[in-house]
Amino acid sequence: MSPVPAASDVEPSPGFAALLARYLSFIWLFEAEPLRADLFTRSRIIRSNHDRGLRYLPLYLARYLRLLFGFALVGAASEAIAAPAVIVGACFTLSSVAAVAATVAAVGLTVIRSRRQGLRP
Repeated sequence: MSPVPAASDVEPSPGFAALLARYLSFIWLFEAEPLRADLFTRSRIIRSNHDRGLRYLPLYLARYLRLLFGFALVGAASEAIAAPAVIVGACFTLSSVAAVAATVAAVGLTVIRSRRQGLRP
């Protein structure tokens, strides 16, 4: 048996847009609960979502804060050197979007951490 997988066995790599969406969005973290799931399945899904949230939401929060400060810094620097208003406005708009995303991640992380006590065995 060859150590190199056959071309049909290799999954195609995701495109740049898919990687960027996964880098910036944490929706992929959470699994939805099936409507007709039994108690054990629901408990497993809730625990899995909780564990993934505790592990990855701080990383997303750090990413959003870096984006927020980066865009705000570029916007302030652009404004200081009298760059066109479109560039300054775009930077401040993107920093506002990053601020909203950071707030959503921070609230989600706070909620998950507050529910930690109820999930411990």
